[in-house]
Formats: sequence, structure tokens, C-alpha cells
Amino acid sequence: VEVSSTFHAHEIQEYCLPNRENQLFRFAMKVTQDCPVSIQLSTSKRDAYFKLEVLDHEMPVAGTQGRGHGVIPVYSLLRGSRATKGNTIAEEEEEAEEEDTSVSNVEDEKPHKYILQATIVRDSWPIADTAWPYISMIKSLEKQDEGRSGSEQQSLAKKTKSKEKGGGKKGAAQSAPAKMDTSKPHWTLRVVTKNEDRECLEVHKDTERADELKGMVQAWEAEQPGRCKKAQESRQKFLESRALKDTSEEDQSTAVSVLSESSSVPQPPSGPVQLRQIDLSPFIVSDSGSPRLLDETEQAVQQQERQQLFREYRARRQAVLQRREEDRETRNQAKVAQLELAEQWQANLDELRNKLNAGRQAIRERHLAKERAKMEAEAASQRAAEEQAAAGRESKKGKAKGKKK
Repeated sequence: VEVSSTFHAHEIQEYCLPNRENQLFRFAMKVTQDCPVSIQLSTSKRDAYFKLEVLDHEMPVAGTQGRGHGVIPVYSLLRGSRATKGNTIAEEEEEAEEEDTSVSNVEDEKPHKYILQATIVRDSWPIADTAWPYISMIKSLEKQDEGRSGSEQQSLAKKTKSKEKGGGKKGAAQSAPAKMDTSKPHWTLRVVTKNEDRECLEVHKDTERADELKGMVQAWEAEQPGRCKKAQESRQKFLESRALKDTSEEDQSTAVSVLSESSSVPQPPSGPVQLRQIDLSPFIVSDSGSPRLLDETEQAVQQQERQQLFREYRARRQAVLQRREEDRETRNQAKVAQLELAEQWQANLDELRNKLNAGRQAIRERHLAKERAKMEAEAASQRAAEEQAAAGRESKKGKAKGKKK
């Protein structure tokens, strides 16, 4: 195991500039060979919570959370080159008669794209009002730096590189100003590597998104020449029509003096533009009339109004409950009346049914009596006939016996 006792620190120190994503910074790290690094982050606000992450293609591969200070002890950055490996396997002669194919196995390694970013969490680092003028100055200087031409940036990069070679040390891609105002919110980042690996690591701001937007603006300008100028003129016209003169420029002048000592960039215009407030009174409907003092008398009047509202509410509630009770009693009486009417109808029906059944029964009895008399007459005639027939047979038998004698 190789142990190194000499290290090199890429140190970056900048002011805390707030943004929508609560990001402290976002740096791209490029290596020419495998390189282990240790990352440290310190904030001027000791109780600020932050999350420090190393991303590879926007996927977190290492990270930590800290309060005022955070450390990623070690992480190995792999060389970000694309390698292609291929090999062909021919079939043996014994298997050539069955299958004559070759298999190609191609492996593409995706190039590494390391991003180092820090994010404030829990809204734990609010910016004081006194620091905003200073921050506006810093942002104005950054916009002027971005507005430089490509030739100026290349010449500045060449000068910086020659100075680094002459000194025998390679600092960070973006070094801290010569004089930092430590009373302002700031942070310090250190990316530590072995001394022999310091030439293999490059740390610079991630400007991919800014470059995309810049390319988009250039494409719009190429499609519609003069569009950028028209937009600037329109914005300047709007600002001139609604801008207010800022009278408090003490903090801004201090910021400009500190930055001018540490940079050769010309001073930006003083402070952000303050606009007049829009008169919203035509859009606000108010029926309260003129304002009144909320004294004891007014409080007593408001108390009486509230009590009157309570009394009216109780009266309405009692009326509703009384109507509900009356309705309930009415429905119960309607139910009882309906039952009584049904019972009366049932009694009338039974009486009518009995009358009809009595007449029917009388007719039936008369008919049954006639049927019984008829049946009795038929039975009597049948008996008489039978008796007559029996008497005839007996007389015939008597005559027959007399003849035989």
C-alpha cells in the first residue's frame, strides 16, 4: 500500500449568493487518471445546515450533511475516458459444420461526468438585509465577467496558466479574491489530493446550463437580428419610466471599494434598480369607510354587534327547531289518521261482505231445500216401483206353484 504524506489542496473561497435552488455552488471535476480526493466545506455561518454531494451524471455517488462544516473523507475519481473493447470468438473446426458464426462482444464505458455541489437545507442560512447591497454588487461583477469576449477570456486563461507554471503550483480553477470581507456570508471549499496528482485534477464552475442558454440566445439573435438590442432598449425604457433614485448607497460604495481592490474589473452601476410601487387602490374594494380608532367605546359597540348576531342566530335556530317539532307532530297525527281511516274502511268492507254473504246463503238454502225435496221424491218413487215389482214377482211365483199342483 502506497502512503502519501504530501498533499495539495484546491481551495475556493466565495461569497454566499442566494438562488432559487438554495445551491451554494456547483463545480465540475475532471481527472486525467484515477485520483482519490478528500472534500471539505466550511461556512461562515456555523449553524447552517448543508448537503455536500458528488454527482456522476446527476446521480449521487458520495455525499454528506454538515452543520457549518462537512467532510467527504475519501472518494476515488475515475478517469473519464470512453474505452471500447471488442473480441471475436471463432467456432472450433469440429463445430464448424453445425454452426459457422462469430460472436462480437463490444463494451462501451460511459464517460464519467463528476459534479460537486452543495445545497442549503432547512432554510438555515437566511441572508440579512444589510448584505443584499453587497450581493447585488457581486452579481453585477459576475454578469460583467460573463459578458467579456472570448478572446479576453482566452488571454486571461493563458496569463493565469503562465503564472501558475512560473510559481510551480497549480491552484484552483477559480481562486478566491485577494481580499475577502469575512464579515459577509461566505464559504470555503477544499478539494485535497495527493501532491503528485495535483496536475490530474481540474475543478471549475459548471457552466453547461449557462452555455445552453447562451447558445439559445445566440440562435434567436441569428434568426432575428437585433432582437437582443430591442429587448435591452425595452427593459431600459421600462426601468427609466418606473425607477426610483436610491439614497442609501453606503453599503454599496463599501462593496465596490473592496471588490475594486481585489479585481481589475470596472465598477458596476450602483445597486439594484428600485421601482415605484404600483397603485393598487383602483383594484381594491373597501366598504369599511373612513378609519376609526379602536378604543373602549368602539370595542363595546363591536361586542354589542357580536352579541346581537349571536341572539339572532339563536332565535333563528329556535324557530327552525320549533318548525321541525311541529312538522314531526303533524306527521305523527297524519300517520294516526291514516291508520284510523284504514280501520274504518276495513270495517265497512266487512259489513258489506256480510250482507252479500247473507243473501247468498239464503238463496243457497232455498236451492238446497228444493234439491233435497226432489231427491226425496225420486227416492220415494223408486221405492214404490221396487215394491210394485216385488209384488208382481211374488204373484207370478204363486201362479206357477198352482199350476204344478
